[in-house]
Amino acid sequence: MRHFTATFTAKDTSKNVQDFIKAHKTEFWDLIKSFAPYIVILGILSVAFQHFAQNAILAEMGNFRQMLENKPGNAAAHLQMMEAMRGSVFKSPYMWAAWGVQLVLGYVFAAIAISWHRLVLLGPEQYRPMNLFKPQRHEIEFVMILALIGVLIPAVFGWIMVSGPFFSSSGIWLIGLFSIALIYVSYKICFVFPAKAVNADMDFKTSFKLTKGYFWKIFLAAFRASLKTIGLLFLYQIIVGMAIGTVLAVSGDPRAATLPALIGGGALALPVLLYFQPLLTIIGVTVLSNYYQHALQNKPVSEAAA
Repeated sequence: MRHFTATFTAKDTSKNVQDFIKAHKTEFWDLIKSFAPYIVILGILSVAFQHFAQNAILAEMGNFRQMLENKPGNAAAHLQMMEAMRGSVFKSPYMWAAWGVQLVLGYVFAAIAISWHRLVLLGPEQYRPMNLFKPQRHEIEFVMILALIGVLIPAVFGWIMVSGPFFSSSGIWLIGLFSIALIYVSYKICFVFPAKAVNADMDFKTSFKLTKGYFWKIFLAAFRASLKTIGLLFLYQIIVGMAIGTVLAVSGDPRAATLPALIGGGALALPVLLYFQPLLTIIGVTVLSNYYQHALQNKPVSEAAA
């Protein structure tokens, strides 16, 4: 067991984060084991809903493709197909169900993040994992802020897709401006998350002031600390994805016989959800907790709030 000491440079912080996680492997695996049943169930449901939604969209594409073959060079028909494709994503009940499952899965990963923030900031002696079924008020506030950011992204992208040409210059500009604004606001309020996790008093205004000067340090430290994990994840997805693609090709149906596709999707998704995503989550959480702690030690809240 080791207590966490905040560091300043991205290089020192990335090493500090990796050392802390190695020293607390037991707590990491205990967290995974406690949340694993929910992650597995939700992961399987997500894969299934996405698979059926994709098949429904592909079937609709096939219908429109046949219509276009009967009307070659018809610009209006092509435009109608594009509009229908955009709308079909939102009409599919399976897609809505998949998004709902993703929200619940996000809640589980928020609980992992809250729990790890406590381990870093309070130490092993005072650390208590979050109870999924009895969240406290400050934990609910953590989740609601995170959910607002998480829901805003698909909502705005969906609005751009439905209300205007997604790949037009105006659509690309809207996406770019929205992405920059979201990154900036998320960064400026990020210290609210570790504060909420340990039930400390911090508002958005204070977080805006305390985060000054930490953007590139947070980004670079998280990147350095997670580079090995990202590389392994990329390699895993290539190898397993190629294996699944080969099996589905041999099955004779590129859209996938349902059972092989679901098994393949689960084989690809579950290890990501049970190992890679939690590990990347706690790396990011540890980096954020590090700079939150460093800011409190070097920029007192009373001074920042003034």
